Amino acid sequence: MLPLISIIVPIYNTAEYLNRCIKSICNQTYRNLEIILIDDGSTDLSPELCDNWAKRDSRIKVIHKTNGGFSDARNKGLNIAAGDLIGFVDSDDWIHTQMFEIMYNSLANIDADMAICKPKYLKEKFEGKIKTLIYQPDVREYTIDDTLKLIWNEEIPSCVWSLLCKKKLFNNLRFPLNRAYEDMWITPQLLLKCNPKTYIALVNEKLYNYIYYKKRAWHNNFYKNSTDLYENACQLSRIIKDNKPALIDYFNYYKVIILTDCYYKYLRSNNINKNYEEKIIEAFYEINKELKITLFIKSKYFIKIFLMYFHLMKLGVKVIKVIK
Repeated sequence: MLPLISIIVPIYNTAEYLNRCIKSICNQTYRNLEIILIDDGSTDLSPELCDNWAKRDSRIKVIHKTNGGFSDARNKGLNIAAGDLIGFVDSDDWIHTQMFEIMYNSLANIDADMAICKPKYLKEKFEGKIKTLIYQPDVREYTIDDTLKLIWNEEIPSCVWSLLCKKKLFNNLRFPLNRAYEDMWITPQLLLKCNPKTYIALVNEKLYNYIYYKKRAWHNNFYKNSTDLYENACQLSRIIKDNKPALIDYFNYYKVIILTDCYYKYLRSNNINKNYEEKIIEAFYEINKELKITLFIKSKYFIKIFLMYFHLMKLGVKVIKVIK
C-alpha cells in the first residue's frame, strides 16, 4: 500500500476560493491522503464549508481554532498529522490533479527525502484552462547544496506549498510564530535535515496554481513584513555558516537581493521612514564588502543592485514613476 500523505491547509476567511481548493485536493489521483483543514478563526463561511466537505470525504479532518496566524495553523496541522509524508496547500490556491502522485513517484524513485515542484502564477480572476494530464513529468535530481543555490537564485520557490517531504524532517522543527515569510526560514532548514547521501527530486512541472492577489498583503504591512523578511535572512545566515559554510557567499547574495527589493518597494511606496532607510542601506553595504561582483552579473536583479550600489536607486524610481 502506498504511504499516507498528510496535506495541511491553513484557512482564514477564504470562503470565496475554498471549494475550488479542497476539490482539487480531494480529486488527486494519489488517493491515500489525510486532508487536514485548519480553520484559523475564520469569520466568513469558511468553517461551514470545511465541515460540509468533511461530511462528503472521510479523509478530511477539520480543526477549528482561535486565530493565531498562518504559522500557528500549519503547526497545529503538523502536530496531528498521521502521514509519513507532508504537503501544504494554501486555501485560496489550488493544485494540479496529479500533483501528489507525480511528487510522490519522483521522491520514491530515487529514495529522496524531499520533492519540489514549480508553481503557475495566476491572476485572481483566472478563467483559463490548466493542463490536465502529464504523462512523462520532467524530473531532475539535485544535491542539497545545488537545491539551496537554486532557491537563493529564485529559480525555484522556497515556499512549503511547493514541497512534498518526509514527516521526520519536521522533528524538532516548527514554523516561527507571528513572523512573515516563514517559508524562506524553514525550507532551507528542512533541506539541511535531508539525507546528504541522497538527491532532492525537482519536478520541472507547474503543479501548484498560485493566485497573485495575495501579494497585496506586503503593501498592507510593509515595514513589519520587510523587517521580518530580513530578520529571517539574518537568523538563517547563522545556520548556514554553521552547517554549510561553503555556501555563505550564495546566501549573502540572496540577502542582497532581499535588501535591494525591500529598498525598491520602500521608495515606490512613498512612505518616508529615514530610520528604516538608513538600516537597509547600512546592511546592504556591510554585506557587499565581502561579496564577489561576479555573483550579480547574470542576476535579473543586476540593474537594481547596480543602482543601489552607486546610490542611484532613488533617481531610477523617479524615472520609472515619470514614465508610467
